[in-house]
Amino acid sequence: RYFNNGDNDKKKNICGFHLVRGFDSQVLAEQLTLMESFLFASIKPQEFLNANWTNKSKEELSSNLLAMIRFSNHVTHWASTCILKEEDLKLRTQMLEKFILVCDWCYRFNNFNGTMEVLAAIQAPPVYRLKGTWQGISNEAIQKYQFINQLFSTDDNFKNYRLALSSASHPMIPYLGLHLTDLLHLEDAQPNIFEDSGLINFGKMSKTAELISQIQVYQQQIFVFEANPVVLECIKCGEVLLKDDELYNLSLQIEPRQNKVQKT
Repeated sequence: RYFNNGDNDKKKNICGFHLVRGFDSQVLAEQLTLMESFLFASIKPQEFLNANWTNKSKEELSSNLLAMIRFSNHVTHWASTCILKEEDLKLRTQMLEKFILVCDWCYRFNNFNGTMEVLAAIQAPPVYRLKGTWQGISNEAIQKYQFINQLFSTDDNFKNYRLALSSASHPMIPYLGLHLTDLLHLEDAQPNIFEDSGLINFGKMSKTAELISQIQVYQQQIFVFEANPVVLECIKCGEVLLKDDELYNLSLQIEPRQNKVQKT
């Protein structure tokens, strides 16, 4: 129900990036989490088998999983675009800080997937290079950003994240990208059937079942925030999102590279 197409004219009126300025960070995180909870709960166990989401028949075999992957990519581009669309330095700084707080709220809600999506937007080169914008961020927001950045450190195979996930309460949404990577590594590392003996690799099957069963545990409870149609539509629509090269070109326009002083 959160993804109805609706009337195109109405959508144009509520999809402007500038509207995000007026949305509270907690409300944005709640509505983002609500949408992701719906998508995550819709994924069927078989969609995770045999890396179905990567093969030629992925649209038929992993349609719900692909929908969540695409939404995750959308959110990252949407958040980056919201920040970079602000031509005024003060407004851009406020927008960047808003998304740092959205990131923090997603973490508090145990929406680790949403946390990572917004973190990826903040750390995207077009945003991360904006030194003038970052200089205006409050110390409190910087501390929140640094904490979340450390949470998703890749050190020791995302040890910090995995520990946080293991102790988090339900409902929750895991960082799905990492769990898909775990499944891919298992799929690539071992055959389903041993060539020399023709026997089924029950060890691999058991480990795959264990990983998928854990994901199903995370799916058991969904978030029950009250839907805000205007915020939901703004997140979903986002006018026309900019491509990676367009984002970087816009970044250079609003904060040009500083020429290095040449030695004489």
